[in-house]
Amino acid sequence: MKTSFYFVVWPIIIVLVRITLPYEYLPSVEVTFNMTCIFVICLYWVINHMLSIQMCNLYETKLQRVRNFKTGSNIPELRLKQLSSSVLNYFTVVYFVISVMAITWTIYRINVKDWWIRIDWLGLIIFIAFSVVIIHRTIRMENSRKLHSQPELPDSKHQIEYTNHVKSSEPEIFRSYNILSIISAIFSISFGLFTLCSSVYLFFTHIQKNAIGLACIFYLYGSLAAYYGIKDLISSLQNNRNLHRNSNL
Repeated sequence: MKTSFYFVVWPIIIVLVRITLPYEYLPSVEVTFNMTCIFVICLYWVINHMLSIQMCNLYETKLQRVRNFKTGSNIPELRLKQLSSSVLNYFTVVYFVISVMAITWTIYRINVKDWWIRIDWLGLIIFIAFSVVIIHRTIRMENSRKLHSQPELPDSKHQIEYTNHVKSSEPEIFRSYNILSIISAIFSISFGLFTLCSSVYLFFTHIQKNAIGLACIFYLYGSLAAYYGIKDLISSLQNNRNLHRNSNL
């Protein structure tokens, strides 16, 4: 499954644990947070090692290549795509660099020895790990775009053969997988934007250090959930459009 799916599963599990367990057996929020992190990581590993999911990921790559055949032959569309991609890439890098610096400074400055701050540092470590991956991938994409500003396309015969191969090799669960990806991406964007707005509210309306600690956690989760939700929604909608195009060929 796409990354946004796990950013939807994560808060749902936390809420279910908090409302279903009896009060006397209810773990602390810190323990719940840590256990949920471990569970989501294990779930990610299990699901993404399933053969059916790996087949869907491979087929998605094939669909993208067929789409590149069409875009690469249309120079104005290709230039517009490259420009919008560059703007988004630079914005992403700047956003995550500033976010890491700002949250690190905020957590260091408040320096309260309670469970919120311990979670903040754990959350910050997770956020930095995601940010490094995102920034590295973004820079690599930008460098690749500059090196291949006008991609070399195979001859038309190969394009037709490959397109026919993609049409005939669609996994049975791919359409369901793509629909689920769209739904989870929408929820991830919604959760992320709501949490980001909540963090801004806490930052500017509460002076208590514990509230600022909570705002940091909300900001970290909201940023990642919104980013991966938007990214996965775009790719899933492209998959859906490519499926319809291939069906009409």
